[in-house]
Order: sequence, then C-alpha cells, then structure tokens
Amino acid sequence: PRFGQAFVTMEIRMQITASCIAKPHIPHANPHSKTQLFQVAWQAILKRPFVSGGFTWTGWDYRGEPTPYSWPDVNSHFGILDVAGFWKHRAHWYFSCWTPSDSAVLHLLPHWNWKACPSCSTKVLVDVWVYSNLEEVELIHPNGTSLGRQKSSQCSHVEWPSVPYMPGVLSAHGYMGGKVVKTSVVRTTGSPSALRIGIIDGVGADGIVANGQDVGLVFVEVIDDNGDVVPTASNMISVSAKTGAEEIQMALCTVLVLC
Repeated sequence: PRFGQAFVTMEIRMQITASCIAKPHIPHANPHSKTQLFQVAWQAILKRPFVSGGFTWTGWDYRGEPTPYSWPDVNSHFGILDVAGFWKHRAHWYFSCWTPSDSAVLHLLPHWNWKACPSCSTKVLVDVWVYSNLEEVELIHPNGTSLGRQKSSQCSHVEWPSVPYMPGVLSAHGYMGGKVVKTSVVRTTGSPSALRIGIIDGVGADGIVANGQDVGLVFVEVIDDNGDVVPTASNMISVSAKTGAEEIQMALCTVLVLC
C-alpha cells in the first residue's frame, strides 16, 4: 500500500481463521458482509425503476469516530476511498458496476502474500473475489491450473472460496464473446527493500512555485527488489521537506507547499 504515516488506513484487513481460511475481515460484520450489503442494495435498486438511486455512508474514510479500532487509530474505516483518496477494493466494485463493458474492468482480490498457519495441519485457504463488468471470469492458480470460469452479472462479483495458497502469480482472465479481453494478477512479493516516491494525479509534476500557495501531492510506496509494491508492509515511514517546502498534511499522501 501507499504510506504517509504510521497509522495506515485500510478497509479490509486479512485474518487467518482457525480453519486456515483467509478471509477479508470487515469491521462489525461477518466476512464480506459490508460488500454484500451494497451489492444487495443495488441489486434491489436496479430491479425497481421507480427508485432513483442510493446513498452510501461514507464516500471517504475520515478522522474521528475510529471504527472498529481504538487508540492509536484515529480514523473510521468504512469509506469507499481512504483518507488520501486512494481507491479501496470497494471502489473497484462501483467502477465495475457503472463502467460500460466496452471499457473492461477486472479487479482481483485479495493480495497474494500469505504465510503458513503454525497451528494448522492443512494449507492456507484464501477466498478470492473478482469485480468485473465482463461476461465471464476465469481464475488461474499459481500452479497453472484453471479453477474454472464463472459468469459475471452487473453490480455483483464472482468468487472462488477456499483457494489453496501457493506463492507465485494468481491471475484472472476476463472474457467477452468467448475471448480474453483483460487479465488481472496479484503476485507474491519479496520483503520490503526500498521506498518509491511519486506525484499523485500530476499535482506538482511540473514543479512547485515558491509562493506559499502552490502544492504538490506526493505518495510513497514500499517495494521489494523487483519493484513490486508490498501489500503487507507495515514499515514506519517518516517524511521531511527541505529547501523551503513545508509539509502541511500527512495521511496516506503528503502535501508539500513551497514557502
């Protein structure tokens, strides 16, 4: 994930259950139930033309009302976007729901960095979901075998429960008219080895005017030796500004102002 502070905002945290099945853990709910709630709601709305739309709380994570954690957490975590505006998994569901199929959307989750459960005699099993606006989705295991195709429907998802974890590349193929039109992958990364810094949405990419008003939006990523972002990294990141720049916000991104 992209970091800018010690307390990282995430909508979905992963846990290993007693049966060694890895499931997204949603605050105050059963696994996946937060996603199921807005999927169920929108299926009901789509079937009723007299309903004009729906309302979700919240669009963004925000500081205050820490849910479901306590201090030192200071944020609520049930928004579609995190506090810095980065997309969470749920945002990709909305994107797949409202994007026409001529612009393929295929979002595969969760990450693919898992460790064996010391107290378990069986392999780690992972529930895998895909959000897509395509006709069919096929899941390919890291061992190269197909776990089958599933038909996709509007504003829903496809899932493969209890997929045996194996380090490597897990991939999803999206089909239209029987042909693969898009592929999405999650891969097992190495350990954190470096930081990568960049500009968000081009804000500050051409330089920042030293007038006390101009800003740059900066992100920092934790990467491995291959340059892949490590999704399970929890390193403490500190940010400092030099040459007259002042750091005015530090969330999952940093805003710099040149004074």
